[in-house]
Amino acid sequence: MELINTIDMFFINTALDLRNSTLSFFLELITTAADSGMCWIILGLVLLFFRRTRKIGLFVLICLLFTWLLNEALKNTFDRTRPYDTYPWITTVIQPLSSYSFPSGHASSSFAAATAIFMFNKKAGIWTYVAAALVAVSRVYFCVHYFTDVVAGAAEGIIVAIIIIRLIYPAINKKYRSYLYKSERVISLGEGFSAHPINNKVFERINGISYQKNDRVTTDMLHYLKLRYIGFDGLEHDGEMITSRLISKRVLKIFKSLYEKGYMIEKIRLIDEYGADDEKSMSDNNSSSFCWRTIANTDTLSNHALGLAIDINPLYNPYIQNGKVLPPCAEKYADRSADFSHKITGSDTAVKLFKSYGFEWGGDWKNGSKDYQHFDIKV
Repeated sequence: MELINTIDMFFINTALDLRNSTLSFFLELITTAADSGMCWIILGLVLLFFRRTRKIGLFVLICLLFTWLLNEALKNTFDRTRPYDTYPWITTVIQPLSSYSFPSGHASSSFAAATAIFMFNKKAGIWTYVAAALVAVSRVYFCVHYFTDVVAGAAEGIIVAIIIIRLIYPAINKKYRSYLYKSERVISLGEGFSAHPINNKVFERINGISYQKNDRVTTDMLHYLKLRYIGFDGLEHDGEMITSRLISKRVLKIFKSLYEKGYMIEKIRLIDEYGADDEKSMSDNNSSSFCWRTIANTDTLSNHALGLAIDINPLYNPYIQNGKVLPPCAEKYADRSADFSHKITGSDTAVKLFKSYGFEWGGDWKNGSKDYQHFDIKV
């Protein structure tokens, strides 16, 4: 206990030595924004509003609720008075509080929210961790908490968020998937845009080709889609695609919007017409989705095998890794600074549409490879 008191007093004295009007103004804005976890609650609600971040927003709010309940229980259990109540010579610039000091509620809520975001989106999570750390620093700076209160609060928030997302998220996701697999057997968005269960006729076409017997994906988990599109000849065509039932409705909406906007796609055929040979399909500029296969040059199962990835106009938008271009005949389209038709860029209509429905674009990859044709989604 003596060691803890020594550490706490060191940080209190350091905070008092560092105080100045500019730093106090900045940190008061931060600590006030986090009062009652308000900034994190607002962030969670905003994330709920958008389809692609709805899951993150939901778990931010759930983690905040459970962290608050635990924090209140711990405060009333340890009954630790605040620094300025224990040592009258310590002053605080902000409004003194009457509640107990251990653990810090500001720190626990901030780190719970940051951890929830980090577990779903590491890039965004890093920035929220920075914000959470500033909140924690502000509590020590104003001497409303001891340093160990803040450390305990941060640990509490991180642990609660990890436990909740590790335990609750899989259960919710499993039920959600089960619901989607059982619901909406046939989906129709009007003439030319519909999704159907895999019937015997379609199964005969794909069995042993794009569909291989496995323990991950059954035909009940897939949908056969009819998609109308505008071809390179400027005329209407009817294509077909197989995707996971988890995303089939979204895919229908995306392709219907592409059709309505006059977006040109050369072909949309089942990859089985190419013997499930991805290179042949890409070389023929065929847009497709489901195919039981691994990622090129790896043993890792592709998202195409789960029906969660879609390739658009692949000849003009090749896969590039360490200078290797797939399909090889698309090498002249590997120079993305060149100007040519049907090139997919970050401002492309398809990219904007797919992203609005929660998909990621392979052109944004930062892992040393680029897949300009590729869109996939995590569900």
